Order: sequence, then structure tokens, then C-alpha cells
Amino acid sequence: MNLLDILADVQKSLWADAEKVEKSLEDAKAKRLKNATDNTDTVGWGKELIPTNNLLSSILTIPWHEPSFIKALPWFHGFNMGISMKLPIKWELPRARANSEWKTGAWLISEGNRVATGDVTITQQPFVVQIDLSDRFVNYSIDDLMSYVTSEIAKSVDADTEYVILNADSKDENTGNINCSDAKPSTTFTDGANDIRLQFSDSIRKHMLTNSLTLSVWTLEWYHFIAVRQKLGRYATKLSDLMLLMDSVAYHKALTLNEFKRANENGRKSTVDTGAISNIAGVDMYLPASFPATLADGTVSKIPENNTKWGFIYLYKPAVQFGFGKDLEIEVARIPWKWYSIIWTYEFGFAIVNKKAWETDNRIYGGINVNELTTSGS
Repeated sequence: MNLLDILADVQKSLWADAEKVEKSLEDAKAKRLKNATDNTDTVGWGKELIPTNNLLSSILTIPWHEPSFIKALPWFHGFNMGISMKLPIKWELPRARANSEWKTGAWLISEGNRVATGDVTITQQPFVVQIDLSDRFVNYSIDDLMSYVTSEIAKSVDADTEYVILNADSKDENTGNINCSDAKPSTTFTDGANDIRLQFSDSIRKHMLTNSLTLSVWTLEWYHFIAVRQKLGRYATKLSDLMLLMDSVAYHKALTLNEFKRANENGRKSTVDTGAISNIAGVDMYLPASFPATLADGTVSKIPENNTKWGFIYLYKPAVQFGFGKDLEIEVARIPWKWYSIIWTYEFGFAIVNKKAWETDNRIYGGINVNELTTSGS
């Protein structure tokens, strides 16, 4: 296994505009097995992939691909950023004003307008993923299992970086975190303080909720999409610079609206051109699987049953600035006669740019408190 080649392939495919990493298990290859009755005995950790009563394996894979919006974000700053980089922001020059000819009087220049500036800081955070494969798992399952795992790494990085850009909030108190509004996240999340959402202080949802950039929708209607979009002001004038993020439930409820349904059907061409799910009234739409169910205020309760509301967000794409620090590294550790550990590490950082350098219009606005679709029938 040439790890340098794997790394090159992963990095090339990670941000390729015309390609997605679509590899999964190749057509399951027949492989002769000997004494394959007890290769692994842990349900949920590989047992299902090991045939127990025949000599030829034929394994069906049903790949799942998270709809990704991260490749549509234009401000990617590369793979070699510093651990903390401050990026300058400058606002546009002022408009012209009427001028008149000077005929008399002393020559005088008064102070004019300045170029408004600001900055935003991107700080890198380190991440690690480890997958362990037992010797028997590798030897007695399908061909090239390790190649399958490494081929999935780019999709893993895509999903995790998108996850934090949408949901991160570092507040670790008993109340106030957007992802755990009624308990301390570090004692509630499965990964505790190592949960990747706790590594960044801002995100799309955090910025939206903490700055009250929301419209409570309740019963979803077509005009709600227009009402939220117009909140972006001048940033809603160039539709190609916008994206619509929706959770799956709000999307399927919206499909019951004739106007949304027609816009969805007419916008299918964008799926081919951009990778978006569809195009709604000129704006490409994405359905990130990491968009959570929420409370009425858009935050998430620690009690799953309380999260019964849904939503959508209009985003001016340049509002997200992001990049990688340390290059993605893939290592394979080998314990003789026991297992392989495939470990990949990388550093990632991002920042949300909104109302900087004298900006007055919003780059993010969302609809929250969308009720779930109800159906009736026999």
C-alpha cells in the first residue's frame, strides 16, 4: 500500500469541482475461504461481512453519501495555513456623487471617505480518526478491504468539516450551547470535551441564533422562503452567490407547497451542474444530514424527544472562510498477528464573516420552528 499515493488521491478528490469521491466496495469479488466459520464473532463490528457457510463470498454494499455543501463554498484557503491566521477584509469603495466646476475661491481638499477594513481569524484545530481492522477481518472478508477504508477517508473529512461549519459552539456550560441548550455539553456528548462541535466558537447556526438572525415560521408557506431570503439585503441580489440549506423534514414538507414543488422540478439542472440537490427560485439547495432537529428557538435539547422542529438557512457563500493547516496524514500501524490500525489526522479551521468592515446587511438568515409534516390516511 503506497500511502503517498493514497494521500495524493484523497487531496485531489477532496476539492475537485467536477468529481466526487464515489468509491465504495467494488463489485464484490468472489474469494475462496478456508474454515470461515468463526472469523469474527462481534455483531456490528464486522461479523455480518464474513460468510459462515460457503466458500465464495458475495457481499452487497449499500453506500450512503452525505449531501455536501462544502465544495460549493468559494473561500477555501488551501492546505498550508498557519495555526492561527488573521485575514484582512476590505469593504467596497463609496459611490460617486455629483461634482461641480470650481470657478472661484481658494483651492481646498477636505477629508474624504476612507476604505473600510476589518479582519477575521481562522484558528486550526487538530482532528484524528482511527479504524481498527483485525487480521481475520482483513484476511477473510472481501478483497482489498483496507483500500475500501482509505477510499472513504475523503468523504469522512468532508462530512466532519461540514458538520462543524454548520453546528460548532464551544460554550461548555449548563445552558446556552446551541447543540445542548439544557445541559453541559462536555458531560452530555458521547465524545465529551473531544466532540468536534466544541472545538470552535462560531458556526453558521451559532452565528444565526446568537445574533437573532431568524424568522419563526410555524406553518411553512412559500412566502417564508422569500421573507427570509430578503433579509440578506444586497447579498440576495446575486443568486449564484447564495445557497439554501434545509433539513430533510423541512424539505419534504416544503414539497407539499405547489410553488416550492414547481421550483424544485424546474431547478433539477443544477443537480448536474453544481452537485446541489436542486435549485429553488435561483438558489442552489443542499440537504446536509448534519442539520439537526431542534426546539422552537432553533437550539437542540439533550432530550431527543423534545427536538420536534425543523428549519432552513439562506447563506451568502463567501461568509464562510476555511482551510487546512497540517496536511492530511494517513498512517497504518500493524500489530503482528492481531490487527491493523488505520489512522488519519489533519488540522482544520474556519471563520464566519458577517457585518465586518462597516457592512450592514446580513450574510446569514434562517427560518426556524418549522412544524413536522403530518399526513392522514387509512
